[in-house]
Amino acid sequence: MIQNFDFQLVRGDTITLELKIFNEAGQDYNLQDKTIHFTARKTITDNNALIYKQITNITGNTALITLTSQETANIPQGTREVVYDVRVQDGSQLYTVLTGKISIVEPITRL
Repeated sequence: MIQNFDFQLVRGDTITLELKIFNEAGQDYNLQDKTIHFTARKTITDNNALIYKQITNITGNTALITLTSQETANIPQGTREVVYDVRVQDGSQLYTVLTGKISIVEPITRL
C-alpha cells in the first residue's frame, strides 16, 4: 500500500526522515538486502531529478533518508514545492511505498 506524506523543509537545511516499512498484514517488512530509492522532482512529469539517492542506512524495517544541506540548497530558487517518491527494490521487483510533496521555505538567516 502506498502512503502519502507531505512535509516542509528550509532550503539549505539538512533533514533526516525515518521511514518504517510494513507489509500488508502490518508486520515489519525486512529491508535488509533491498535497495531504497528516493527521488524528488519539480513536477511528476519532469524527467530531471532535483535529488536522487540510494539509501543504505537501513536496519530491519527502518531506513534513514538524509537530505543534506548541499542537496536542499540546490533546489532552484523560486521553487515552492516539489514532489517525491520512495521505492523499494527487491531484486527485479520495484514497489512504491511513499509519495508526497515537499514545501520549500526560504531561510530567514542567510549565511
